[in-house]
Amino acid sequence: MYDPEVGKIYAAWNGLLGKAIDAFELNHPYSTVFEFSSHDTFNRILDNPAKFGFKSEDKSASGGGIWVDYLHPTSAVHAVLAKEIEEFLREQPQNHAPETPPLEYEGPQS
Repeated sequence: MYDPEVGKIYAAWNGLLGKAIDAFELNHPYSTVFEFSSHDTFNRILDNPAKFGFKSEDKSASGGGIWVDYLHPTSAVHAVLAKEIEEFLREQPQNHAPETPPLEYEGPQS
């Protein structure tokens, strides 16, 4: 069952995460940064739990197959997410990062 208060927690978290990703990418120009949204995965699980090996009543049950509590998914859901993240990463172009400049060693600092 959807709880608007929990929805606010998700929205706040996602907003902070987006800002952190942007800051990291800005401060690490030679890094490759990807953002994976689990939103669609959770919707697919909640829309058809049996397809993923869960029971219909798990959709809203804390301590069930999907949720540990009102916010955190179970290890079984993490396994589904891990598989989808792996697929997402395999779909990304190779050599996405810009060429990294050579590191310069300046010797010991005194």
